[in-house]
Amino acid sequence: MGFGDTDKIILQFNKVFWDPSFTTFFIAGASFPFAVCAPKKRSLVFMIGGTRARRMEASKDEDTITTILHDLRRAFPNHAFQLERYRISRWTQGPYACGSYFYYALNTSLETFETLARECCHNQMFWAGEHTSSGGSVHTAFATGQREAKKILQRLKAT
Repeated sequence: MGFGDTDKIILQFNKVFWDPSFTTFFIAGASFPFAVCAPKKRSLVFMIGGTRARRMEASKDEDTITTILHDLRRAFPNHAFQLERYRISRWTQGPYACGSYFYYALNTSLETFETLARECCHNQMFWAGEHTSSGGSVHTAFATGQREAKKILQRLKAT
């Protein structure tokens, strides 16, 4: 298995300056080209992964925001807008996550998932998360959390 980088940059503006019917848009040639629109919150969410995410995480917030605002002004030249606040995820720098998702490496097998899902340490440690099941990502992480919670409850009831 491998571990990947994906980050979100959330920008909230003083007003909606893009077409409010847009759910997403793409800015050709931009450093952060893909935006998800949340017009009710006057927000845009930029999602980046891989090399772009690693480069962004190594840079200062101010540089990232300046770059995005420059690209937005180029894409929407006839619209004045003010950034009110922002948030940047930086998943690989978090002390607990250290990244944002796993992926199937070339030699990943079903046995890998079974091994990661197995109890260890005299049934004192239980593993949940997308890496313990072959079924997906966020929904699988949630489902495996429920799976392990049930195991823990069964162990507690047995004692």
